[in-house]
Amino acid sequence: MAASGTTARAMNGNAARTSRASASRATSSKAAQRFAKDRRAVHEKANRQSHLIHLGIVFGGLFICLVCAVVILYPNARVYYSAWRDYSNVHAELTAVSTRNTTIQTRIDNLNTEAGIEDRAREEFGWVKQGENAVNVTGVEADEATSALPDKVIAGSVLADTNWVVDELDKFFGYVYKG
Repeated sequence: MAASGTTARAMNGNAARTSRASASRATSSKAAQRFAKDRRAVHEKANRQSHLIHLGIVFGGLFICLVCAVVILYPNARVYYSAWRDYSNVHAELTAVSTRNTTIQTRIDNLNTEAGIEDRAREEFGWVKQGENAVNVTGVEADEATSALPDKVIAGSVLADTNWVVDELDKFFGYVYKG
């Protein structure tokens, strides 16, 4: 019995050691899992912070590039816009002058005919040919061919048509026509 008691104690001791070892393994396994989980959480937080820092650097760099582009390009864009607006206004003046010249040339061509000369003499001076009766008609508007010459086109007096976008761009670029 002594041998069996020793064996039983040895078995109980082995069982106790096994259960302690498995308990310590379980405890160390849980601790290792907790440690790994904490480590992952810290690593993920560091990754998020690193990602945010990288985004900040990227957007900051883009903002700086945009500001530099505006500072560098604005003067050139302003010169280009002013030239485009000047061209538009000069083109509008040219169109007005061309229209005036066409009207004048039409009147000259009319006065180079005998019928045109007679009409003009009747209108301006009231002359009547022999055998004709003079009649004054009122309330009828004179046509363009017989009315006074169109107004003289002075530089800067005719501006190109604009819309709200052009008006806002004029303000943005500080454009003033100096025609």
